[in-house]
Amino acid sequence: PSDMSGVKHLYAQAVVASAPEGLTETSVFECENPAIMNFISCFITKSAAEDKGNTVFRISNDGTKLTAVYDEKNYCYEKLLAVACNDELSKGKDVAVPYDSPEFFDLFAAKYGRRVYRYLSHPVDGADSKARQLAAKQPFVRDGIFLAMKLLSIMEERNCDIDKLVSELPERYIVRKTVKINFSPSYLFDLAGEMTAETGNNREGIKIIRNNGSLLVIPERDGTSVRMLAESDTAETAEEICAGFEEIINNANDKV
Repeated sequence: PSDMSGVKHLYAQAVVASAPEGLTETSVFECENPAIMNFISCFITKSAAEDKGNTVFRISNDGTKLTAVYDEKNYCYEKLLAVACNDELSKGKDVAVPYDSPEFFDLFAAKYGRRVYRYLSHPVDGADSKARQLAAKQPFVRDGIFLAMKLLSIMEERNCDIDKLVSELPERYIVRKTVKINFSPSYLFDLAGEMTAETGNNREGIKIIRNNGSLLVIPERDGTSVRMLAESDTAETAEEICAGFEEIINNANDKV
């Protein structure tokens, strides 16, 4: 059997190495997974110095995602990941993110003359190999603890709170929803109809472009549901874009 304790030790070393000097016991972490909380409690006291404010970092049960609360404001995973990616891009580095990450990440890349690579959930060939190679060097994209360390490092480097970092992002709103389907996922192309749709080897699902935003529709692997990600300048419009296609899907479900 493989030595998992050795793997855990290497992981812990990597997390501690990425942690800023200012990480202390007063940095608040929350997670409903006791194994993750036990791990955090082991290394958080090993770092020294000042408090980074009253930010509460909440790690998802599987450890992959991060949300935060600061001064009664809630910050979603997409916004926190955007802060981290913006920092990398501003320092002349490309970034690699999951295919269903928001389009506005590309705005940062254009601003700094860099590129956002996207890797697929289930690649069928090597179309996303470059993205995967880069992603392997950027654990904060898929690991909530590493993302928290990255954010704390940026906060320390710039001597500011999380609210300041998020406020620098463009005003974009994201709505995610999973909808059941009882027809073949290939029928989604017919449902998209005349709407502008992008597909291809380096694409996953269907991207529908609207004047006021966009919608990404990705079938789940088992073919029984789709994930939708709507994006727009206002929360209302993002909701409308998502609800509009959900209605189209539900009408198609009723006809099967």
